[in-house]
Amino acid sequence: MTRRAEKITDTVLLILSFLLGIAVVWLGFVRCWRSVDSALLIVLLFLCGAFSSIVCSAFHELGHLIFGALCGFRFISVHIGPLKIYRKGNKISCAFYKMSSDVAGVAEMVPERTDGLCRKTALFICGGLLFSLLFFAGTAVALGLFRSIPVWVYLLVCTSLPYAFYLFFRNLIPFEGTDGAFLFGLLKREDSSAVALDLLAIESFLYRGYTPSEIPAEYFFSLPQLPEDDLNFILLTVYRLAYYQDGGDVQGMIAACNRLRDLLDYVPDCYFPQVASEVLFTECLIAGGEIVAKEMFPSLNKLLKREKLPHSHRILSAYELYINEDVVSALSELEAAEEEAEECPLSGMKKYEKKLLAHIRADMA
Repeated sequence: MTRRAEKITDTVLLILSFLLGIAVVWLGFVRCWRSVDSALLIVLLFLCGAFSSIVCSAFHELGHLIFGALCGFRFISVHIGPLKIYRKGNKISCAFYKMSSDVAGVAEMVPERTDGLCRKTALFICGGLLFSLLFFAGTAVALGLFRSIPVWVYLLVCTSLPYAFYLFFRNLIPFEGTDGAFLFGLLKREDSSAVALDLLAIESFLYRGYTPSEIPAEYFFSLPQLPEDDLNFILLTVYRLAYYQDGGDVQGMIAACNRLRDLLDYVPDCYFPQVASEVLFTECLIAGGEIVAKEMFPSLNKLLKREKLPHSHRILSAYELYINEDVVSALSELEAAEEEAEECPLSGMKKYEKKLLAHIRADMA
């Protein structure tokens, strides 16, 4: 689907959702005007609509999580609005993070095995779509019964109909970056979806304890060429950088770092701290990277501390040691990074992080 077609289709969905919202408000007054004050009813409709829309997003992500678990995927994290629930070592933690304005939720899981990965991934995607459809159908039925259901049921259930409609069709239609686009790409065997499957395979190896350089090279390099603004190409380049760093290939590391730096303008906001910070880390390590590191650090420093990424302390430690030459500050960040590394949910990434941190500690001596 072209960007123009996406904009037109999205506008139509928004208009239809708005009309559904008007219908919900009007029927709410028809149903409740005798028992609830008009001003209070407007406030209740708004608040209940906001709450039930969050529940709708959570239900969508729950579908992904349930179907993913049935297919042998392992839970890493789930975003529902600003709330992030994530695995931290053997515990489940939660925190609040800023998300991209065009993303309502994200479920992150990794496959335990790579066999049948295309089929399992398709089922994982369908789980969210199915649960969204069930939620949308349930709210539509409730609205059809608006005269016979209790007021509180109308307020809590029917007010989510406009959002449930938009969420389902926004994900069903193959807009860029949606469930529908990924599923359509898998069915059509598109290059971007093939690379996305390879990224999942890499994460599967990491989950099973392989470090990046121990993963077969074909998962990083024997892949279709994608446009440079494709998110899957950007994420693949991040993994290539880790592959070179873990294997001690300095020239490959420099080349991947330069490539990533050229791609930063295309990185979505929700991925920018992760990608840009790895560029900063590499610039701290390589000869001649000091100028670029000093240019990048002021803006990234705030992001690293605000987003609290798993590797934030590693990047800050490297900057303090190699750029500022402040061993005391570097050691403080390093100790925090070592604690964070112990709680990494992917055992292969845990080994990789420890290897990088051991290199930094050795350079302090």
